Amino acid sequence: MRDILILLSAHNGESFLSDQLESLRAQSAADRIHLLIRDDGSTDSTRSLIEATDLAPLSVEVMREENLGARDSFTALIGAADPSFPTIMLCDQDDVWMPDKAEIAAAALADAKGPTLYCGRSVTADASLSPIGVTDDAPRPSFHNSLFQNIAPGHTMAFNGPLAEMYRRTINPDAIMHDWWLYCLAAGTGTVIFDPVPHAYYRLHSHNEIGYGATWLQKIVRDVKRLVGGDRSALTRQAQALFETIGDELSEDDRAMLAAFLDQSSFASRWKHLRRYPMVSQHRRPPWTSTLLFLFGCYRP
Repeated sequence: MRDILILLSAHNGESFLSDQLESLRAQSAADRIHLLIRDDGSTDSTRSLIEATDLAPLSVEVMREENLGARDSFTALIGAADPSFPTIMLCDQDDVWMPDKAEIAAAALADAKGPTLYCGRSVTADASLSPIGVTDDAPRPSFHNSLFQNIAPGHTMAFNGPLAEMYRRTINPDAIMHDWWLYCLAAGTGTVIFDPVPHAYYRLHSHNEIGYGATWLQKIVRDVKRLVGGDRSALTRQAQALFETIGDELSEDDRAMLAAFLDQSSFASRWKHLRRYPMVSQHRRPPWTSTLLFLFGCYRP
């Protein structure tokens, strides 16, 4: 029985896609997997590579569409997904899955009730897949945390039909990325399961859509870039979109917290929010930068 649906968005992926497809074919649960590939307007040999690859025992369906970019391409895939699948997984073209990834995710969602998201850590690797390190742990996912930090990378994600339906109903132009929006929805209205054990190799290379700082120096450089050039107001626009789309589905406490986050009109209101709802990072580094930038109005749209 095919009970695992994998959604793969591909765009000019000829350099690394073969490795990822082979890792999907080698999954321990391969005979349970239906793979839906959306070619996001590739102009290289991605399409012919997919057609020439024998992916049995997977069942495979390919959509050839115009270029939309990562967020909207995955949104189109989620829109096309059959919500009757108990496990729906997102897949990036340039990573490599460990053989147990799909089976572990399906087991984690087996008893899910309501919108549920499974995600976790990855082994970071260079372009040739030599391991570098491991992504950060995130033991305390929460709706409050989701307003200013995405701890759920899309390439690790699996979710159930109710969360897919909610995504289709609520996705908004002000969503920063598809994976961040899924994290917000699950944290606010359902359940987030974070797996501390990596089940994928996250390949770092020059064409990553988002990227990740693997070493302490890279993380410092990344944080400085975000400090100097990051648009913090995008987080508030995303929070406002959440308030408008799922505000009535939040708990009373989370709705009050979200309203307080959005009230950034004065230094006093921002100080009051931070005193009641201090930013708590899921990572080892305290979020002093984010806290100060919020306090001094850098999150205002």
